[in-house]
This record gives sequence, structure tokens and C-alpha cells, in this order.
Amino acid sequence: MFSNDRMNGFQQEKDTTGNYARNGSDQAMTFGRLFTEPTGPFTPFGSSSWDVALPSSQFEEPLLGITPSELGGHLNPLEISSSSGSMLVEGDLNVEKSSLLEQLRNMTAEVDRLEAKLESVKRRRERAVTAALEKHQENQETDAKEMRAILGSINQLSLKESMAKGIDPKSRGPLSNTPASIDIDMIQRLQNFTKISYTSIQNRIRSATKVGVTSREYQFVGHCYLQEFDVRFTVCESELMLEELQIKVAHSAQSELEAFLDRATRDRELMPFFQTFCQYAQMDSDRQKLMNTLAERFPRLVKNSRALVNTAQESQGDGLTSVPAIRSGAQVLTFSGPRQVLRLFDSEVIGNDPDLILSWIINATPQGRIIPQLQLLPRMPKKWRQADERSILDSIPTQFARLMQLRGVEGAVAILLRCIYGDDAEEAEEVEEDPK
Repeated sequence: MFSNDRMNGFQQEKDTTGNYARNGSDQAMTFGRLFTEPTGPFTPFGSSSWDVALPSSQFEEPLLGITPSELGGHLNPLEISSSSGSMLVEGDLNVEKSSLLEQLRNMTAEVDRLEAKLESVKRRRERAVTAALEKHQENQETDAKEMRAILGSINQLSLKESMAKGIDPKSRGPLSNTPASIDIDMIQRLQNFTKISYTSIQNRIRSATKVGVTSREYQFVGHCYLQEFDVRFTVCESELMLEELQIKVAHSAQSELEAFLDRATRDRELMPFFQTFCQYAQMDSDRQKLMNTLAERFPRLVKNSRALVNTAQESQGDGLTSVPAIRSGAQVLTFSGPRQVLRLFDSEVIGNDPDLILSWIINATPQGRIIPQLQLLPRMPKKWRQADERSILDSIPTQFARLMQLRGVEGAVAILLRCIYGDDAEEAEEVEEDPK
């Protein structure tokens, strides 16, 4: 029979051994020496004295200052290596995350900077557009004031003054013949500013009452950049409002300004007419100068200028591919080489040379916007088109439009003439330059 003390000691040994066993095989390997040495108190084999029961505190003394419960499973080399590798991977991920976050912050800052710059550009553009609109409106108001000044000067010849000076109010004579004519200095300043020269200004009373003149009719005849005009309008003087408006211009200008003139006459827009007509006349003057310059520069290549309609009709009879139909009023200049036998891509072509037709049309929208349309169109025999496998001649209009942006109209025409006619274009230039 075991005594109570020995039973208690055995129970303590059992509990302590159980605790050690629960810590796993790793702890058993580490502390196996404690269980296998003969002198140890827990010898599993051989004789052992169970009479001496060691206190439980002896098994709980820490090894190297570390208790078994504190050691846990951290003494496994595989687990230590795995834990170290995972810590390294986690560290690399953190570094990469930090780098990505830094790049993201830099990109966000760059986007914010670009957005701020874009907003600044938008604000500057809005200010520039606003300033341009204000300047345009100011110019329009100035023109309107000048025109009102003219009408005011004309209206100075009232019915009362005419009767006092013995002038027949119903006469249609020019105002310059009357003592109370308009301000000549004002007219001269306006001529220098608008390039409009008045050859005749007349007015007559259309209706009058005892109170005074109620309606007066005016007629302005003149020219702007050699473009003539004849404007007649009736003014209701009590309300200072135009009642009727009639506009006559040259036939060539009429065909190009037809849509705008119809609207201006219908809506009785006198000032917009003069503004648009001045722009058209200036562009028409530039067009005439260009045609004359090219005719003088390439006299051997220039044919007599003809209406494009007649040119197209003649081309159909000659078996030529005609250019697209363009309405009357367009200024046309036709170039043609003197040779009869030409080579195109190493294939000989016998017959007429291709013609290049320079067309400049001035379009006017009903609102009064002037839009120039310049084209250099090829007109060639059918044999030329069959030999032109790569459609080089058909691409002339597109190439001309591109060259105009780089070299201007005259430079673009000169380059294409040299490409098509070769030495003939050079010789034509030299012939013109030698006399100088």
C-alpha cells in the first residue's frame, strides 16, 4: 500500500509528465535528457526509488530562465525558418506597397498640376475671347455712329431750310449742289476708313405734313475697291426706321452675294450690307491681283481667261474630263503646257497636255460671313487618266490645299506648275524675269 504522501508525489509526477507530453514532440526532444538519464527523478525504465517525492516546483523551474510554457512551439527549426521567410516576404510587400503609394501620390500631384494649368489656360482663353468680342462690338458701334453721323448730316437739309433757301424739296439733284450739303470732311474721313467712295448722294422728301417731314428717300451711289453699288432706302424720320431698302451691285458680285443680299433687302439691314460688301470688295481686289500676278509670272502657260461654264462645255466636245461645275461669278485662270508629246511614269502619252484650272470663288452666307474657296482642278484627256494609274493628277486639289497652308496661294500654284509642266514653267518665269 502506498502512503498518502507517495500517492500525492505520484500524482504530481503524473501531472507534470502530462504537461510535458502535451507540449509536443519538439519539447520532448529538447528535454528528453531529463527523462532518460538514470539519475533523473523520472526514469521510465529500471529501478527507481518512488519513496522520495520531489516538490512540484522543481519541475517548473525555468531552463535558462525560460519556462516550458513560454517555449511553446517556437523551438522548431522548420517553423523558425518558415516564420523568417514569411517575415521577409511581408517586408518586401510593404516596401513595394510604399513605393506604389509614393508613385500614386506623385501621379495625383501631377494630375492636379495639369488640371490647374488647364483651368488657367481656359480662363485666359475665355478672357481673350471676351476681349475680342468686346472689341468687335466696339468697332460695330463705332461704324454705326459714323453711319448715323452721315445720316444726321444729310438730314440737316430739312424741309424748312430748303424752303427758306428756295430749294425745291421734290428735286432729285445731288446734295453737293445745295448750300446745306453734308459735311464733306466727314465723308472724306469715312472714305479713308472704309474705302467707300460716294459718287452721288441724293435725297428727296417722300411724304410731309404740316408738322414736318415724315418720310425721306435716300440714294447712295459709289464704289469700294472698284466694286460699284447703288443703295436706295426710305427713312421714317419720326421713328428713325428704315421702311424700304433696295441694293444693286455688279452682276459678278450679285451672283456671289445673292443669298446675303436677299436677306439684307428683306430685313432692311443697311449697316450689315456695307460691312459685308467692304469685306467682299477687298477680297475680290486681292483675287484680281493674284490672277494678274500669275498671268505675268507664267505668260507661256496661261491661256485666255474664260468663263468656267464655257470651258466645261468645250471640254465635253473634245473628249476631255471636265472639272466640276462652278457657278457664274468665279474668277478662273487656265494653265496649259505647249508640248504635245509627254511622258507619264515611263509611258508615252500623245495628245493635249492636262490643263490646270485655278478657280477662286467668294461665298457669302446669309448672315454676311465671307468664305473664300480656292481650287486648282485638273482637266485632262482620257488617255492621261488611263495612264495615270496612281491617280497623281486626281490628287492635285488635295495637294494644292495642303501647299496653300505652307506657301500661300501663289507659291502653291508655282510648285504644282513646275511639277506638271517641268522646264516649261521655269522657262516661262525666266522669260518674264529677263526684261527686268
